[in-house]
Amino acid sequence: MIRTRPQLHCELCGCPGKPLYTGLADRLFGASGEWNLSECSNPACGLMWLNPMPSEEDIGLAYLNYYTHDPRRTPLFERMLAWFLYTSLGLLAERRRADLMYLDRISPGRLLEVGFGDGRRLERLSAMGWTVEGQEVDPVAIRQARDRGLTTHQGALETIGLPGDCYDAVIANHVIEHIHDPVGLLAECRRLLKPGGRLILVTPNSNSYGHALFRESWLPLDPPRHLHLFSTATMIALLRRAGFRDPLIWTTMARAGTVFRGSHDLKLRQAHSVTAFPRVGTALLELKSLLMARIEQFRRSDAGEELVACAVKLHPGAISQA
Repeated sequence: MIRTRPQLHCELCGCPGKPLYTGLADRLFGASGEWNLSECSNPACGLMWLNPMPSEEDIGLAYLNYYTHDPRRTPLFERMLAWFLYTSLGLLAERRRADLMYLDRISPGRLLEVGFGDGRRLERLSAMGWTVEGQEVDPVAIRQARDRGLTTHQGALETIGLPGDCYDAVIANHVIEHIHDPVGLLAECRRLLKPGGRLILVTPNSNSYGHALFRESWLPLDPPRHLHLFSTATMIALLRRAGFRDPLIWTTMARAGTVFRGSHDLKLRQAHSVTAFPRVGTALLELKSLLMARIEQFRRSDAGEELVACAVKLHPGAISQA
């Protein structure tokens, strides 16, 4: 069993939490336990978090079976389906930019990826001219990356002793929601950046169309691995507490199809495999949800399934970010 600790108050504003969902189970990778999600009672905040929360000593038990341990190559049918859906909805270029963490229009330099997963993004960015390094706590991911010739650092970012002011970019794709101390992690990212360097984060958007539609079956809830879930407002507050000013925040539908497919499976079948071949019926529901979400995004700009945050470390004496 995964040991837990109570988390009664909001990490950002200190207000008490109120129950949002109860009795959640891990329907993706089979970690033990039932989990409750709380929401901050402060309407100006709205941070969401697990309460009780897995202890830092035991959280690794939630990753014994995880998709990065057995990375798959996407079947031809699934690639064709994704191409059709995203081209039809004008999202293909956005998806390509998201896969590169929006670095395609930035001059290459030295880069650190926090929580690099299977390492494929590091390989693509290296091919674009970036000098890449990766950080991970997962020994399986570290071993796989080193076998592929990637420079890696094993351990929690705050403990591995990387030198400050040395990276032109620090990126973290779907990492911050897994962290017990998100403010501390982002403060360390800021320390590592050169003045003028940028931090780019991608994380699930708690105010998304998909969350409103699927509620407790929304795939990115992912208990017990997702400890915190953020909105535009809470992400801005988080970055400011970590020392960044004037972060640029937007939402994207770039990978919404994956979210909708998994959420439909969870709602209809109470289970979902992130590596399974997609069912035709689920693919049709995915298309319907994508169409409706695209319409909602035109009405409400923060309806995308993922939040993207870009924050620049200011030069000493600078007043505001570009």
